[in-house]
Amino acid sequence: MPQAILAAGAAFVGSALVKRYPPAHVITGGLLTTATGFGLTVFLAPASPPLLVATMLGLVSLGAGMALALSNDIIMSSVRPERAGQAAATSETAYEVGTTLGTAVLGGLLVSWYTRASSPEPARSVCRRTCSTGRPRRWPKP
Repeated sequence: MPQAILAAGAAFVGSALVKRYPPAHVITGGLLTTATGFGLTVFLAPASPPLLVATMLGLVSLGAGMALALSNDIIMSSVRPERAGQAAATSETAYEVGTTLGTAVLGGLLVSWYTRASSPEPARSVCRRTCSTGRPRRWPKP
């Protein structure tokens, strides 16, 4: 819930900033803020304090809230009213496809790293066979 509140607040901040700066600069700032939040999560450890995790995810929310609200506003204001439904559908589809592909790619990289870095050898071999064939295998007997 706090992330949604931060994203909504960032949308209002973005709309105020766009009165002083070009929209492309404000959106770029939002995307850089989001990337910074995601990038800093690389340094998290299982023992990281929850406040640190919340701060990094807060950066993601602030940047995404600003960039997404402004980009949707630009898309919707650039079409004629009779094309608004089509523009909204295209914008939403692009958002969903981007989110899905990003989750799949980053999730695949994370699983790959995790199986190499921290899994015991039997689990690693099962994951390797499952990922390469797409079919689950039985765990080896201990």
